[in-house]
Amino acid sequence: MKLIFKERENWYKLLTERPFIKDYFPGYQKYIWLDADTEVFDAEGIKNLAEATEKNQQKVFGILTGFYDYSPKSEKLSKGQILSGMNKACHFMKPTEWNQSGLKNTEALRDQLSFWMIKGCLQALDELMTKKDKWCQPFVTACLMSLYYYGPNNQKLREMWRLIEKGVGNTFSDDWDGVTHITETWKTGGMFKDASICKDTRWDNMDRTVSYLLYWIDKYMNDETGSKVGRDWDKVAKDYKNRGTLNGPLNFALSITE
Repeated sequence: MKLIFKERENWYKLLTERPFIKDYFPGYQKYIWLDADTEVFDAEGIKNLAEATEKNQQKVFGILTGFYDYSPKSEKLSKGQILSGMNKACHFMKPTEWNQSGLKNTEALRDQLSFWMIKGCLQALDELMTKKDKWCQPFVTACLMSLYYYGPNNQKLREMWRLIEKGVGNTFSDDWDGVTHITETWKTGGMFKDASICKDTRWDNMDRTVSYLLYWIDKYMNDETGSKVGRDWDKVAKDYKNRGTLNGPLNFALSITE
């Protein structure tokens, strides 16, 4: 077949229109392009294309509402804006099983959501994230892990995260509490030198920033203050997998022998 264009000088527009399809046909969530000579043998192929265009963030809401009958309360969870933080938290807790910086597929995403849903940690995080712009991914990681250890209904821990979200701290004394160390460091960069590092999602940076958060969370929960981090502070996050939970069998046994 031979196509004859009246205005030959504009033929290239046929090749450059794809990025602007949504401008011509607005109002749809997904757009799939098939060339005019494409022959579709199985409708499943179109469905697979549609699923492939969906980002992991967009899948979170569907998994939570569809599989777990849970409707997110916060905008941040509804939009799936926790994935880097959740994935890193999963890596800290199960480094052999979850050892990739990105999620491979929908099944992996569902498994990670399930890990935190079953323990009530994701629901608690959802309730705490009232101001989405205040929650960087290291905060998401540390919050999930601390909720796992201290319990999702621990009121002291919940209050601490509310104060962190508000950026509240007391800098008048020489020895600061955990909330003050965290909020001030995330404002100025503190020992990390640059505040952008505190919010960075690279795993090597998160190894340190999440450890810093968990170190001062432990201090706050034990009513301890300090002027700086102590020895082995940077190992706290990686050692978290060995803790179990505060009210778990191991901790219960230790409390009996004390």
